[in-house]
Amino acid sequence: AYLYKGKKLQDVETSIARELIASQKVPEIKAESQRLASAVAKVLTSDKKSDKAVRSLLKVVGGDVRDSGPMTRRNPFIPGIGEAKDLMRDAFDVKLQQPKIYHLTAGTVVAVEGLVERPTSGKAEDKKAELKKIRSELESARERELFGAFIKHLTEKANIVRSKTEES
Repeated sequence: AYLYKGKKLQDVETSIARELIASQKVPEIKAESQRLASAVAKVLTSDKKSDKAVRSLLKVVGGDVRDSGPMTRRNPFIPGIGEAKDLMRDAFDVKLQQPKIYHLTAGTVVAVEGLVERPTSGKAEDKKAELKKIRSELESARERELFGAFIKHLTEKANIVRSKTEES
């Protein structure tokens, strides 16, 4: 019996046919994806007003408009999208005032800058001070714990003999 991906050929004939047809349609699918992304980029705006128009364009392929959620420079992953180094670089360095198309492993993404939350220096300084205080408290607690263990060790192992001068 002939095997395909560990299964009998007659059991997977339909899967083979689908994969073959899909592989032949890759250029066609990519072209349609690019056309759709371009159409979305023309109507997408940074405010929520364009969401309805974009959703109607994406309805045919089951796409949707989503906010990325909080992102930081340190992490190249975008929630709900995955790794997107170019998009992350543009989001923080170029600022996406106009929609831009990105072809990622997860698919095609059209991005525009929306709500931006920038850390304020006051909040950052408060956090640093709070972390410094916590670190200091932890270090003090650790020092007390080590000193207590040292004293306990000394008293358990000590052989204390009282001298006659001490008794008088």
